[in-house]
Amino acid sequence: MSFLSILNLIFLEPFKTLFEILFYITNKITISAGVSLIVLGFLTSMMLLPAYKSIHAIQEKYRILKASLKDGIADIKANHTGEERTALLKNYYKQNNYSPLISFNDFM
Repeated sequence: MSFLSILNLIFLEPFKTLFEILFYITNKITISAGVSLIVLGFLTSMMLLPAYKSIHAIQEKYRILKASLKDGIADIKANHTGEERTALLKNYYKQNNYSPLISFNDFM
């Protein structure tokens, strides 16, 4: 058994089974596959709502942190160039537990 098969069994199969059971139940109630899919989509959104809320809270925390670092970053960029600027910014980010890569989460 390959590594990817094991990961599939551990992480994806339980969700696949859950959605198959939910679809089966909603299909028995509504007797329409289309309506069952709509209900399944609604149920999925409801199940993911707590995750959306926690992700939003984390993003807000980093947005506030980035705003608080804005003056220091502007000062470093205005007064330093080249490798010195890069080293100072890297050190400044590390001191404040911030990573510029976190900003890519806004695109997801």
